[in-house]
Amino acid sequence: MDILSKIKGKEDIRELLTQLTPDETYWMLPGELTLAYACRRATCLYFYFTDLLLERTGLRQVVKELQARGIATTPEVLATAKFVSAYSQFVMASSIVKQCEKMLAMKAGVELAHADCGKLELVLGKGVANDIRYLYSTYADILTDTYTKEGVKLVQTVNDEFSVSCDFWKAVAAKAAEAVKVSPKLLALVENTTFQLGSFSITGLSAEKQKEAQVVVFKPVLPEEVVGDPETTITMLRASSRVCLYDPVRQMNPLNEFGGLIESILIDGPPGTGKTTRFRMMMTDMKNRAERRGMPYLFKSVSAEQVKNEFYGKTAALMAEVLLAVRDPRVLALLCFDDIDLLIAGDRDAAGSNGADKDIMSAIMNFFSGTGTNYIGNYIGVAATNKPTGADDALRQRFVYRAKVAGPNTVEEYTDLVALELRSFVKTGLLKIGEGGYKPLSRAIPKTLSEIYSQELTQKYAKKVRATWEDIGAFCIELHRKDPKFTGRPVKNAIQVAKAQAADFDVPEEWYDKPGEFLEKPWEDRVSMVRELYHELTPDKVMMALEHQFESEHRYAAEAETKRIQDRAYEIRIHEAAVKLASTS
Repeated sequence: MDILSKIKGKEDIRELLTQLTPDETYWMLPGELTLAYACRRATCLYFYFTDLLLERTGLRQVVKELQARGIATTPEVLATAKFVSAYSQFVMASSIVKQCEKMLAMKAGVELAHADCGKLELVLGKGVANDIRYLYSTYADILTDTYTKEGVKLVQTVNDEFSVSCDFWKAVAAKAAEAVKVSPKLLALVENTTFQLGSFSITGLSAEKQKEAQVVVFKPVLPEEVVGDPETTITMLRASSRVCLYDPVRQMNPLNEFGGLIESILIDGPPGTGKTTRFRMMMTDMKNRAERRGMPYLFKSVSAEQVKNEFYGKTAALMAEVLLAVRDPRVLALLCFDDIDLLIAGDRDAAGSNGADKDIMSAIMNFFSGTGTNYIGNYIGVAATNKPTGADDALRQRFVYRAKVAGPNTVEEYTDLVALELRSFVKTGLLKIGEGGYKPLSRAIPKTLSEIYSQELTQKYAKKVRATWEDIGAFCIELHRKDPKFTGRPVKNAIQVAKAQAADFDVPEEWYDKPGEFLEKPWEDRVSMVRELYHELTPDKVMMALEHQFESEHRYAAEAETKRIQDRAYEIRIHEAAVKLASTS
């Protein structure tokens, strides 16, 4: 414990935590090193939160204005300064307590020393460095100069050091919380905000252990292993990569400043066209980027078996539990509804619709852009169906981006599909086959979405590049007259897709690998860097997005009508067969 007697003489926090003088020839034990790291990390949090709260409270600007007028301070300024210091010390102490508790959990049954820190007093509002310098000086006294009644040093082992440290920092957290509660108006600035702090999170005056990254076992799928419908593949891949730019401290995603961050996707198509494969592709991409960032992530797959319950109201509770986990602002999340048509039995007013169906539908509709929903950009919801006409119209419109997945459609795509399935045989020499005119899996993955709209649609609106606001409004009226269901929600979805068109870029990979390149920059700089990647959005692109959305709805309506005709024709044939059978018997 010799090093602890030295730190009292340090005049600077940086010296106190990082520097050793020649006479401090001391090698820390692993446990002591863990505690020293916890203190160092907690100190970083103290300075970070002090800086954050100086901005949130406006104190920094007020102090500058007072200094310009030759005024030292005011009672209100002093009260705010004490709040900033107290809350920052609360965060700092809570961080160390969590680490101490983690270490002590492995020492069950071991007799440990404890310190009575009930008379501890904090220094608040005396200066950012002064407040914490006093705190560490007191901490050093507790560890090195505290004796038992028998005259023996209280701290004898590393385990004692953790135990006494836990007692001390718990007392600091309690005292700091008392000081914070004196200013309820200032407390309101943080009490409903969750700050992710790596190993734990802080919401107001509540500290809890943060969720660990979820261990998910699934077969990884790379983009080059997805065959067919490249524009849908790019859109889904970009959605997962952009969610990973989310800032858990600010609880915001920089792309939300402009738009182009797609919250929800619905893909439909016959069985075997690659819908589930695309789910796994997004999971692979999000897992990769989240782990590179060191962020926890969550995958939730929702099926009828998981959430439907025979008791009325229980289904809603089960569904709410799933959605609440996805909304956790501390994690990146991907929510998948595979075969959503089986989850919900058609239209909410249909004869076969029951209470469970309506519960699920209501929960999903509220989750995606419902009343009170504020999308912060940390999750994306993806649904797939073999029968797009089997879902309720209003529910379907909750999904911003919708696309039909047709699967492989060219010689090259089918060649790739076969080659993917036989790659293990080729690799081991069990299959020898000539390449011919095309080398399997050599196709380049498109880097832009410029071909998402048909050439016919692009040419149709080429002259609308100088259209006015009124022209766009008149165009919406025209589409509404063709289909009265084309109202507010489809228009909003179309605009979101248009914004995604303007965001026709891939996020630079170094942004995930090198925190200093993007993730650790000031928020305003990150927003500016994202802005530089956007393309200009022109009126013709907006009108194309609107018609594309209209055609999407029209396709669903046409398929629904065809399905009704087929069902009716089948009923007639069954009836005719029954009549014929009855007449011959």
